[in-house]
Amino acid sequence: MSQFTTFKTVALNFFGAKIPHKTIVFESDDWGMIRTSSLDAFQTLDERFPLSQCVYSSNDALERDSDVNGLIEVLDSNRSQASENSSPKFTLNYVMFNPDFGRIEKFGFQKYYRESCLTTYANYGASDNVLDLVKHGATNGFFMPQFHATEHININNWMLSLQQGDESTLNAFQHSMANLHRESQSNCPKEHLDAFGYRDNESTEALEETVLIGLNAFKEVFGFTSKTMIAPCYLWDSRLEKAAMHDGIKAFQGGTVQKIPTANGFEKRRHYMGQRGKQGQRYFIRNCQFERVDNPLKDWVNSCLRDIEMAFRFKKPAIISTHRVNYMGRLNENNRSEGLKQLDLLLKEINKKWPDVEYLSTPELLEKYYS
Repeated sequence: MSQFTTFKTVALNFFGAKIPHKTIVFESDDWGMIRTSSLDAFQTLDERFPLSQCVYSSNDALERDSDVNGLIEVLDSNRSQASENSSPKFTLNYVMFNPDFGRIEKFGFQKYYRESCLTTYANYGASDNVLDLVKHGATNGFFMPQFHATEHININNWMLSLQQGDESTLNAFQHSMANLHRESQSNCPKEHLDAFGYRDNESTEALEETVLIGLNAFKEVFGFTSKTMIAPCYLWDSRLEKAAMHDGIKAFQGGTVQKIPTANGFEKRRHYMGQRGKQGQRYFIRNCQFERVDNPLKDWVNSCLRDIEMAFRFKKPAIISTHRVNYMGRLNENNRSEGLKQLDLLLKEINKKWPDVEYLSTPELLEKYYS
């Protein structure tokens, strides 16, 4: 094995059923989520809170028409030789709602209100056609939307924080943001990002009710039932699996470790590729990383190619984690252009190295090899 091979990379791919083809899946989280609301908000808040220390606060914001078009262009120009229609495709994991900040404030932070991501698109400049572009991309084999969360917020804990007058939560709220990401490694529960994590109270909405609202909204927006999902922050428990199963979720995206929320933090449970859970759902493991924003100085192209090679060596699908933030330009146009440039380089190297590669979305992977 090469000098880059580690026990961790072997462990990611050792267990689980083998598949016959070299298969690549791109999974991209956080679509539809506000995150940092605007460049003005970032600059104002950065004067009081060190938001610039976090790559998400600095670069991640609601997708624009031009961001989606740019991604489609890169995917379309890098089709595999394996099939005339085998273009790389992104599984876009969608956040279906954002907080309705105006109504929440109007009623004195006593009740939670949500707005559809469609309303968010309509209210933000340069995002009017995002959904049409995503649907166009899905029709032409570039995208496959799947469910990420109802909102990327633990709404019960977030509302409690607002009611208690937490300074940073209120400052974010005044700029139509749910969180202030002030560190390179965010603390999901502290920032209320763990949408399906442990809840200090159930006064706002039960977890089971929340997930069903989100899954029903997904079906209404996209016209089909999501077959897979990824729990924010990799935090979820059996309640979520049971609720999701009743509305069509057949597989969970994630890493090798599931974080099971508890009152004092979380417990870890390890999974392997294709493993079945108690409800019969599959677990898919992200065994490749292409997250340029995490470390812009790193050679992500060659690092990801090594991850893919290891997956193929063990006859596993190469499931690549690549968050939305890598391709967004609302806050930083250079972030978008550099992200698309690096993706283009990666895809060209993949098609050169493995001309027979098969690109699938996550639900296609499920149906073809793990049904």
